[in-house]
Amino acid sequence: MKKNLKISVIICCYNSEKNIIRTLEHLARQDFSGDWEVILVDNNCTDGTVALSKSAWSELSTDVTLKIVQEKRPGLSFAREQGIANSNSPLLVFCDDDNWLAPDYLTVAVTYMNQNPSVGIAGGFNEAVIECAMPRHEKFSWEWYAVGQQGEKTGDITTSKGYVFG
Repeated sequence: MKKNLKISVIICCYNSEKNIIRTLEHLARQDFSGDWEVILVDNNCTDGTVALSKSAWSELSTDVTLKIVQEKRPGLSFAREQGIANSNSPLLVFCDDDNWLAPDYLTVAVTYMNQNPSVGIAGGFNEAVIECAMPRHEKFSWEWYAVGQQGEKTGDITTSKGYVFG
């Protein structure tokens, strides 16, 4: 029998040991009061991502379930499909292995989706954390990195942009 969870956070990983701990730390800081889970999809990791994730999640002392599932077919689409198949929730968040969600992210997401049942997908502002020299392209765009605002204003962006990051 599936547990009736409010939201599942799906993290697809391929050799993510450099980034995964900070991502999990931010997830453990969520102020969400409902039931939720984290699904880490091992998409053929050859490094210590899985063991490191288990250890880190245990040390973070959260009562949120970390479920680790494997997807042998390489690629983000296959990994996401595996995460969806293993979810116990009607709402999903795809969180990249190097994304740090704000503490109220899940609260805002669940509230918004519950108040707007006709909405099928939502996105939000992403702020970059730069760990190297900035690219110096003549026509540089943060959009290439799925960073920044997703629309001119809050609300329906399908008429102006047509997609959300990810």
